[in-house]
Amino acid sequence: MFFPDWRHAISVGAFCVAIAAFSATLSPAFGQSVAPAGNPVQKTGKYAVELRVPKDGLFAGEETDIEFRITDTSRQDLVLGAPGVIRAKISGKVTMPTMAGMPPVIPKIHAEGVPGDYGMVVNFAHGGDFLITLNVTPPAGTQPFTVAFTVPVNDAESTSKRKKSPAPFTLETKNEPSRPVAGQPVTITLAIRDRATGKNIRDFDIVHEQRMHLLIARTDLGSFFHEHPTPNADGTFTHTFTFPTAGTWRLFADSAPAGAGSQVTSATVTVSGDKPTPAPLIPTSLAVTTPDNLTLTRKTTGLVVGKTLPLTFSLVAADGSPVTDLQPWLGAMAHLILIESDAQTFVHSHPDETIPTNGRNGTLTFLVRFPKPGLYKGWTQFQRNNAITTIPFVVRVPEGGTK
Repeated sequence: MFFPDWRHAISVGAFCVAIAAFSATLSPAFGQSVAPAGNPVQKTGKYAVELRVPKDGLFAGEETDIEFRITDTSRQDLVLGAPGVIRAKISGKVTMPTMAGMPPVIPKIHAEGVPGDYGMVVNFAHGGDFLITLNVTPPAGTQPFTVAFTVPVNDAESTSKRKKSPAPFTLETKNEPSRPVAGQPVTITLAIRDRATGKNIRDFDIVHEQRMHLLIARTDLGSFFHEHPTPNADGTFTHTFTFPTAGTWRLFADSAPAGAGSQVTSATVTVSGDKPTPAPLIPTSLAVTTPDNLTLTRKTTGLVVGKTLPLTFSLVAADGSPVTDLQPWLGAMAHLILIESDAQTFVHSHPDETIPTNGRNGTLTFLVRFPKPGLYKGWTQFQRNNAITTIPFVVRVPEGGTK
């Protein structure tokens, strides 16, 4: 191009800058996609995938539409950048590496309104680091590729200062008789409902050998039971249970609607009869001994909120020798249930599967995440000599950590 003088060159250059600035304000319909800076990007060959985590972050117990953009970096445009890849075939999986036994979330992936932009609706059952894996097959016979992103998820309890999205699943119960009485059997029908459709979930993934784990606790946490309801063809579950005392009881249904990963839903049952004396909730000593002289000793003393940590116990027999004869039960060497004094905050943990000797050498290490400070009652459960042993204990998790 020939410029008659330098002033004309400057005016043309300014015009180009103006055009570029104007292009940056164009509607996404022109091929641009607006996204916050600093999003993680994975590159493979000529393709780049940008994950767009919401500005406020991700929170447990909420459905979130996580967007991502796929671009072809070999076709860079000076103004619009790399064009989006349209009509790609994409599948995804969301897992939690620290809890390999959890069923994966298989999100439904959809195209957004901008060429190259896609989204997936994900619900995280609890806080921690999750791995999002995307398998992408671009159009026109291009070789498929895989990218993976690690994303931190905040605990649901950390959302007190923000408007929460509703949980995707709810638990509805029906009792027969409708008014349970202590000491008398009641048949409980449980239905996991899809909040969006109001319909029963019919398909469930198996989690630790069961389609549902039902944890029943009186709200003073003085009584606790771990049950397994029977699944029915209509998607409901039934379980006949005798509440030992009157009072208010919480039902925690731990299940995995197909493709949604592990979910915990809860309901309340009021039982009539003579009310028991409320059980005091007082932190126990580090060592707890059972009636048959097994001693469970907590070795981990630095308890913190909002962080996945190893919680280690030793387990010794009456003669002081380590217990090495635990039997696998429900797909794990042991189970740990923790409920906070509000009788609503619920944690279900399993032994760390990356430790080959875990549960086999007199020690048990669980991966635990306390979602908020407070007083927690825990129940460690394991099988030995074909019998289930439950050992309760109480811990206080302070605001800043170290109890």
